[in-house]
Amino acid sequence: MSRKVVPSTWKEFMDSGLLWWVNRSLHLFGWSICLVEEDDGSSSSAYPAKTPWRGFNHELEEGRFHDLTRHLQEEMPRLVQETEKEPAP
Repeated sequence: MSRKVVPSTWKEFMDSGLLWWVNRSLHLFGWSICLVEEDDGSSSSAYPAKTPWRGFNHELEEGRFHDLTRHLQEEMPRLVQETEKEPAP
């Protein structure tokens, strides 16, 4: 298996729960990654921003933990395969 970088979309990153997870971590430092969404649901750009927020409300946290757990469950076979076949560069 050859290692390669596979481009993705901001929508996939957001739907997976990873944008929330990254922003959850960045909030500790007063930062966030912001996406500019178009009417069709696509993202036209992203930028870092300083924010006064330090976390998310309980309902959002609960939903995003579910999204991230589902994403990990779906991706786990690929992740395990990639780590067993080739050593890191």
